[in-house]
Amino acid sequence: LPNTKLIRLGINTNKFKPIKTPKNKKLTLAYFGHNTPLKGFPDIVKAFKLLNDREVSLNLHLTQYSEKTEHYAKKHNKQIKVFGPSKNIVKDYNKADIIVLPFRSDVSSIGIPLTLIETMSCGKPIITTNLPHIKEIVGNTALCVDTYSPKQIASAVKKLKSNPKLQKRLGKSARARVKKLYDEKHMNEKYLKLYKNFNLKLSHQK
Repeated sequence: LPNTKLIRLGINTNKFKPIKTPKNKKLTLAYFGHNTPLKGFPDIVKAFKLLNDREVSLNLHLTQYSEKTEHYAKKHNKQIKVFGPSKNIVKDYNKADIIVLPFRSDVSSIGIPLTLIETMSCGKPIITTNLPHIKEIVGNTALCVDTYSPKQIASAVKKLKSNPKLQKRLGKSARARVKKLYDEKHMNEKYLKLYKNFNLKLSHQK
C-alpha cells in the first residue's frame, strides 16, 4: 500500500556480539527455545542421533526444563546435555560453534524470531529451515534445510564440520546482515522519522 512503511524489528547489536569463550573440546551444536514440535525440537534430537559422531556435542537450552524432555533427548543419545533457561544468554550463544533452529512452520515463531537474529548478531553459523519468512531474514548467511528433516540437518552439520572457513564466513556475514537490517538504532531512527512526519502532516491540516 502507498501509505505504509516497513520498519524491521531491531536488537542491541552491541549487546549481542561475538565474545571470546573457552574453546570447546568437541564441535558444539546448540538449540535455544521451547521444547515443542513446532520449534523443531524433535528434529534436532533425531539429527544428533543420526550423526552418531563422538566429536560433536549437543546442548539444548530450553525455556522450560523438564525431566520428561531430558529423558526423551537422552533416549536418542546419552551425550545430549539439557539445560533450563539461560542465566547469561549472550555467553551461551557464543559458547556454541553452530546454532540449530529447525522451525517447522510459520506459526512456530513471531514474524522475526529473536533467537535467530540474536545468534546471527553473535556471529554464529546457523542451520535453520527454508520457510519463506526465515529465508527472508537470513538471506544467504545460513544453511537452510527442509522442515521435518533430521537427515538434512545432520548433513548440514557434517558440511560445516568439514569446512571451518564456511563456518567463519557464515557467522561473519550473519552479523553484518543483522547490523544492516535489524539494529535497534536504525529501528528507532525510522520510528522517530515516521512520528515527525505524522506531526508535520497534522500541523498542516490545522
